[in-house]
Amino acid sequence: MKSWIIVGLAAIALSAVAQPGTGGQPGAQPPADQPKPVIPDMPKTSPPLPDPKKVVATVNGAQITAEEVARMAFEWAAAEIIDEIILQRLVEEDAKKLGIAIDDAEIDKKYMASLENAARNVPPNMTLPDFLKRNRFPASRLYSRTRTQHLAEKAVERQLNLDEFVQYRQIVFRIPGSTPEEQNNNAVEVEKKANEVHKMLTDGLDFGEAAKVHSEDQFSKDKGGLMDFQPMQFLMPELQEKLKSMKPGDFSAPYKSLQGYMIIKLEKLGSQATPAEMETIKQTGVRLKIGEYIQNLQSTAKITNEIVKPPSTEAEGANTGVPSPRNRP
Repeated sequence: MKSWIIVGLAAIALSAVAQPGTGGQPGAQPPADQPKPVIPDMPKTSPPLPDPKKVVATVNGAQITAEEVARMAFEWAAAEIIDEIILQRLVEEDAKKLGIAIDDAEIDKKYMASLENAARNVPPNMTLPDFLKRNRFPASRLYSRTRTQHLAEKAVERQLNLDEFVQYRQIVFRIPGSTPEEQNNNAVEVEKKANEVHKMLTDGLDFGEAAKVHSEDQFSKDKGGLMDFQPMQFLMPELQEKLKSMKPGDFSAPYKSLQGYMIIKLEKLGSQATPAEMETIKQTGVRLKIGEYIQNLQSTAKITNEIVKPPSTEAEGANTGVPSPRNRP
């Protein structure tokens, strides 16, 4: 795995890009009563290189030319920039191969939302373009990053298995006791109660109503034991095993877990979700899978980089995904 690009572009491998002005919170929303800022026209693509002789600043009369800035920028920032360009090319190439349509309107919407977030945080007496440049995110880079992120998310969506997400209900019977001995002594009585409730369910009692009356899990009790859609991979192994063996509508026999005795019911698989639930599932799935998607693109691509070399085989052998200190800029 070519983790050297992933590290350099960690922000783009997340669920969303944290843009300037959001306090690092992707997708941060402004207060409803906050007026919409006015966004000036800014180019979405990088402008041509200026004349090398152009004077871009002076210090006590001494000139600084565009050539000096370009030379230093290449040395100081090219390693980061080339990694970003490589990733952009990989994602664009994959999107084309998958036949993903370029939805310019949707990309523009996300781009404008990022600009508006930034505009709300521009200090007094500073323009938005200058604010973005000082944050190393001029409009052209912001647009490019937004486009790449959008295409990567669409590609990952196509790979998602919605049925890796489950919604279930639970009835939890706690085993009281402050010591293992006390808990062992009380377990028999708790198991008996769990079996009694299981018989009621078998006889037709609604699972949600049973959870409201008998469950001792305060988080889910009032919701009829309902647990929102979540990735199967993050559930306890014993819970995963039982849910994988069930069909929607099935409920389990009582079993002992770390929480006590439990009865669970598989409510829905991800493919059975409502449109609103489906959108949440997709957002979560993309956030979890996009790093793996980027890794797969990199591991199958032939990449050469004459600006900065990847870490040595020894450094990658650690398999931490983070370059060793000697390989960091």
